[in-house]
This record gives sequence, C-alpha cells and structure tokens, in this order.
Amino acid sequence: MRELIKEFASIVSTKLPINGPIYQFCALQVDGQEGYSDLRPYFKEDF
Repeated sequence: MRELIKEFASIVSTKLPINGPIYQFCALQVDGQEGYSDLRPYFKEDF
C-alpha cells in the first residue's frame, strides 16, 4: 500500500463525518508486512 493512500485515509478519518461501517477490500496481510496495509486503526468503531 502506498504511503499516500495511508495518509489520505488518516485525513478522511479525522475530517469527514462517517456515519456507518467502513469496509476495506483486498486487505491481505502479507508475511513480513503484517499491519502495514491495515487501515482499521484510522477509523473508530463506535457506530
């Protein structure tokens, strides 16, 4: 995953209202890069 995408997700998660669940498709965690392509930490799960 490109750093630009991670930066975009970080900005979106703090600036835009999110009123429902977020789905991340194609988020396979490759051996040796676990957590690198995981965008879930950027978004709250309060809904």
